[in-house]
Amino acid sequence: MNSKWFLLIACTLLFLSPDKLIGQGIAVQQWRDHLPFSHLISLARSADKVYAASYYGIFVYDTEDNSISKLTKINGLTDIGISKISYSTINDLLLIAYQNANLDIVTGGKIINMPDIKNKNISGDKTIYNICFRDRFAYLCCGFGVVVIDLVKQEVSDTWYIGNNGSATKVYDLTFDANGQTIYAATETGLRKALVSANPTLFSSWTQVAPISNNSTVFNLVVTVNDKILTNRKGAQYNQDTLYLFDNNRWSVFMKDVYLPRFSLDANNGRIAVNMNFAANIMNVDGSVYSQILNYKPTAMQALDMILDPDGTAWIADASSALIKVSPQGSITKIETNGPSQASTFAIATTGKDVWAVAGGFNNSYGNNYLMANAFSFINGNWNAYNNENQSLLGDARDYDAIAIDPKNAKHLYIGSWGWGISEYLDGTLKTQYTATNSSLRSTPFSVDQSIRIGGLAFDSKGNLWATNSITPNLLSVKKTDGTWRSFDLSPYNSIDVEKIIVDQNDQKWIILREHSIIVFNDNNTIDNTTDDKLTKLTEVTGNGNLPGTKIYTIVADKDGAIWIGSDKGVSVIYNPGNVFTGSHYDAQIVRIENNGQLIPLLENESVTAIAIDGANRKWMGTANSGLFLISADGTKELLHLTADNSPLLSNTISCIGVNTDGEVFIGTDKGLISYRSTASEPTENNKGVFAFPNPVRPSYTGVISIKGLTFNADVRITDVSGHLVSQMKADGGQATWDGKDLKGRRIAPGVYLVFVSNNDGTSTAVTKILIIR
Repeated sequence: MNSKWFLLIACTLLFLSPDKLIGQGIAVQQWRDHLPFSHLISLARSADKVYAASYYGIFVYDTEDNSISKLTKINGLTDIGISKISYSTINDLLLIAYQNANLDIVTGGKIINMPDIKNKNISGDKTIYNICFRDRFAYLCCGFGVVVIDLVKQEVSDTWYIGNNGSATKVYDLTFDANGQTIYAATETGLRKALVSANPTLFSSWTQVAPISNNSTVFNLVVTVNDKILTNRKGAQYNQDTLYLFDNNRWSVFMKDVYLPRFSLDANNGRIAVNMNFAANIMNVDGSVYSQILNYKPTAMQALDMILDPDGTAWIADASSALIKVSPQGSITKIETNGPSQASTFAIATTGKDVWAVAGGFNNSYGNNYLMANAFSFINGNWNAYNNENQSLLGDARDYDAIAIDPKNAKHLYIGSWGWGISEYLDGTLKTQYTATNSSLRSTPFSVDQSIRIGGLAFDSKGNLWATNSITPNLLSVKKTDGTWRSFDLSPYNSIDVEKIIVDQNDQKWIILREHSIIVFNDNNTIDNTTDDKLTKLTEVTGNGNLPGTKIYTIVADKDGAIWIGSDKGVSVIYNPGNVFTGSHYDAQIVRIENNGQLIPLLENESVTAIAIDGANRKWMGTANSGLFLISADGTKELLHLTADNSPLLSNTISCIGVNTDGEVFIGTDKGLISYRSTASEPTENNKGVFAFPNPVRPSYTGVISIKGLTFNADVRITDVSGHLVSQMKADGGQATWDGKDLKGRRIAPGVYLVFVSNNDGTSTAVTKILIIR
């Protein structure tokens, strides 16, 4: 045995003390979503739970213990983009409909997928607008008709085309009368009805409900109230909706003089929830008002769905205020789960374990998206929002698109926008908004609203902040450490669109241009002396950059100083960035990877939109259409390929990536933000503070065990308490992972195991222990 390991074992057996329990978030190779659940669209109720759906997933509120859990792609949902949910009490299941007509059935602790309608070649609208249950069947109100699902057999039982002459028609809602003898369907071509005994499969069984309906009227809601039918005729213009009640074989207007647009109806115990635009009434069947909800004291309501409990408690799915509970006495409770304020993410930045993201940016034509300025931070496991609602200095600012965190103060950062300059935040508060009046930044010459477009932000090694300023004479500005500003004339490159900026290990500034090129600028560490400045432009020409493809999306410097470039034709690397001003050996090189015995260009057919470097110098690469790739440090091996089909990844369209020091990879997609805990973390300078996670390892845990706080690529050996070697490995960056098996691949016995760590030359060592419980 190596002497350094023998000494460690001997000392450990004498002096090892118990480890502290340290909370470390998710385990290695696990996922967690970061989705906004404040924008709710649909509700469902079981005996002890309220299911609240957003576009991105469902949060479940337990009415008995007030706990909240979530249903997303991470724990079994097969899709994203929910349109409607409903609960069948008789069948004890939750039915989830997606905008693409996919279906999930949640029952008995399982999630069963039914993609039949999604996969069916049906012309026109396949949207599922509503769900009605009757006995063992679910009736799906679709954009072409009604689909009947047998919930016991979990299969499509029938399809009804109930439009004129059997044509397709949008069915928005459906109900059975109290006796179960007549079906009413609210459609885009009137309110239609059919007798169950007359075979609803036949279009001839369906007739218009006279005198309130004809082929040119649109009905969007219908519900059974005791022995009555209530339906809503949608008005051709705002404030023209009309409710009709069918009672004693006669139709009459219900809620006279109130014609606001109506979004949902629900009935329970003789009361009716009428959800309208910016208001909701709970009505008695006789037309009197039981209660009225106009706001959430003081928040205005934007209710999209509303359901009632038998005691009159109302549950509201609000478009901005999450789940609202209104008691029969009128008291209001807001129920929400923590998450970012927006799903879209244009840029991500990390510092330590903290993560910052922004929603906004610019479009493919470099025009504004006009999204209200919105930043959000993930710190100590909680998301916080910074926007026009809580930062008064922002005013009407929009389209945040870049982030730079002060390397000397994690609570100090700058956020750039496409049109509104730069925001400086300190301790969570907007301190200063930089525009042309208080900086060297300038507006675009053609703008009438003083549009100051920031394409990128980055700090240099001395703490100066650099910013690209699009379509101005001086495309580059700097805020020096003394707080003063100056701009740089990069002639002949003026008045063009500029994007991201990075600063390399030589303090050279690399700037992406719209016109498929990169500017490299070096101020020679003399910001105020422009006589020694150097400037060059890299293009696709061999000998002058050899940039790939026709569009550069992203650029990043790895831990060795190499510059990695993502383009519409894969990835290339400039291995000698210090040579760009010497005139030799600085062309971008195509990285080649082995595939079926052949060397091919890395991701040559992919648009690589984002690249991030982890603690082991590995490259996480996001693409426009093919998901996420993990590439080895040297770029020659594909270690992982994650897609929306083989993982909980929300979408294959990646916009940005950030990796924190824990090795958690945050992935921005066009359908929301999600993270994955990788096997690598940032290394430490010495092996102090080494610990294992999870610890103890309980019988229910099936993942890998991570050993953190290590020096770069440290040696790790695991023994039993007698000193017998059980396993050994090298760290990925500052983290090693163990599968809980011995050197022969056998699952190890319960007990205490010792972990010995050493850097490559044995000058920094550490020890910890792991308790395995079986």
